[in-house]
Order: sequence, then structure tokens, then C-alpha cells
Amino acid sequence: MSNNRQVLIAVVAVVAVLLLGLLVVQMGGGPASAPPAEATLTPLPGDFRSLVQRGNELYQQGDFAGAVTAYQSALQQQPGDLVARVNLGNAFLNLDRYDDAVREFQAALKAQPDDAETHSNLGVAYFRMGRLDEAGKEFQEALRLKPELAEAHYGLGALYVQRGDKAKAIAEFEQVLKLTTDPTLKSEAQRQLQELR
Repeated sequence: MSNNRQVLIAVVAVVAVLLLGLLVVQMGGGPASAPPAEATLTPLPGDFRSLVQRGNELYQQGDFAGAVTAYQSALQQQPGDLVARVNLGNAFLNLDRYDDAVREFQAALKAQPDDAETHSNLGVAYFRMGRLDEAGKEFQEALRLKPELAEAHYGLGALYVQRGDKAKAIAEFEQVLKLTTDPTLKSEAQRQLQELR
């Protein structure tokens, strides 16, 4: 599987996590307490590439726990692989294991501090934890690095909704509409704008 496809999977995952996180907050739910991380990992057999591919397949099937195991096994072989690390962080987000997601995104940013998508992913994790100041900083850093990153604009818009700053939220959701080609993200931004106006 090409790196571009793996990155695309990570970006699509961020959109899904953002939308899910916003729905949880809107429905009155708060961050769930995350189950503890496994103390030991029994690695899956296979080479690095097949483990990452297996993790991607499991992720797409909604088996986030299985994806975590596959990505962790892959990272035991190549700890410096950023795509596997970011995908692992996204899988943790989908399991509501926010501390684990933060750890993975921070590790990826130590190796590649100018990765806008990873800053945006970290912002999502902080947002889901209710750590809005930190989420805002990460979304803003993502946009400093890549102003056209629609997912970060969406995250910032969701953050402004939580803070009650209607004008700023509207401006961010309007940016999403200008920038995204993703129909799901576009639809969600339109829905947000309708609710805010």
C-alpha cells in the first residue's frame, strides 16, 4: 500500500473522529474514561508492511482494537514509522482512549514537528478530552502550517461552538465549505452553519 493511500486513510479517519466527537458533545456526552492500555502486547506475526496493511483493513472494518494491535506490532518492528504511529493514534481516538492517542500524536510530532495533519489530530484528541485551550493551540498550529486544511478549520469551528463564539464558528465553517471536497465534511459544515444562523 502506498504512503499516499496510508496518509489518505489517516486524513479520512480524522474527519470521522471530528464528526463523531462533535456529535458526542452535542448529545450531552462527555469524554469517556479510557480503558487502561494493555500492559504487554502479544505481537501479531508478519512483516512491517503486512501488519500496517492489516491495521488499515481492520480500521476500515471498524475493528479499532484489532487495528491497535496490528499497528503496535508494526511499530515494534519500525518504531519510527510516522504513518503507522498516526494511524495508531486515530485508532485509539475511536476507542475513546484519548491519553493513548495524545501520546502517539505527540511522539509523531517529535519526529516531524511540522506535520499539520498530526497537529490537527492532536487537537481532536484534546477536544474530545475537553481540553479546549490545548485543542485550539493544535488546530491553530495546523492552520499555520497548512492554511487550507479543512479538517483543522472544522475542529476550530467546533471549538468555537463549545465556547459560544458564534461569529468565529461561522467563519471557520465557511472556510471548510470553501476548502473541502469531502462530501461528509461539507455536509456537516453546512449543518453547523444552519444551526448557527
